[in-house]
Amino acid sequence: MVNTRTGVSPWRRLLCTVAVAVAAVLLVVVGAGPASADGRTHVVLRPSKGPVGTVVHYTGHLSKADYRLVSGIGHVRPGLTAQGEPGYDCEASAELLDNEGADVDPTTHRLSGRFVIGATAGCTHGQVGTFQLQPGPYELHLACEACYRATFTVTPARPGELAFTGPAHVGELAISGGVLALSGVLLLAIGVRRPSARHR
Repeated sequence: MVNTRTGVSPWRRLLCTVAVAVAAVLLVVVGAGPASADGRTHVVLRPSKGPVGTVVHYTGHLSKADYRLVSGIGHVRPGLTAQGEPGYDCEASAELLDNEGADVDPTTHRLSGRFVIGATAGCTHGQVGTFQLQPGPYELHLACEACYRATFTVTPARPGELAFTGPAHVGELAISGGVLALSGVLLLAIGVRRPSARHR
């Protein structure tokens, strides 16, 4: 049965409603980011390893204590400190390019941002200077330089290998594709034209 006023059948109207609802839910899931069940600061790096030039996206959630610390400082600018294997005679910090700081939601304390792995590492004590970045594990810290929240492993660049330039998260890509597909169905459904005058 077709609505004579709109030219759209009830099942198409229902399909539109369902498509909009599902798309809205998927967008909420994609945008939510990880949360910490126990209230502690939690950060996820995507990817968690790669060579110089890798673009790293991070998302997470700040604890109440860390949020108060961040609020006092006024910003969150992550750093990577060498731990374990890298061959430095000091506690070296990796060069992070395009590191403009994290966006932090004042209500949910969720944070997100990005940076690029640079080619050098610097030491401010011990053997002071700037050195070539060495492969190995580096610990991510936020407002507190001694408070490590995640690990990024710098890998040697293979001949012809390109640095990673985006988040390798298959789930998010699949959800985004689903949202686009549902949007297409929605546009197709609402794009049904009214019957022309000669067919009335």
